[in-house]
Amino acid sequence: MKFYRRGIIWDSKINKPLCKFVDGIYETEDQNEIEILINCKNIKFENTNVDYNDIDYRELKKEASEKGIKTYGLKKIK
Repeated sequence: MKFYRRGIIWDSKINKPLCKFVDGIYETEDQNEIEILINCKNIKFENTNVDYNDIDYRELKKEASEKGIKTYGLKKIK
């Protein structure tokens, strides 16, 4: 997943940096880091592991709407 913010996130449990954002972006596949970062305030994120072939039509419309993508051309194939 990609996370967007500036600076460093400190992991107080291990008393070490969890991650450092480079040019405002931090990308990881580590599930522990993902869980911690999703629950942090003021961090935007993007799930880069979505398989759009397997996503439900309504979910796809919702995700597009959340990203500001117009869906007027999106049609459900029967």
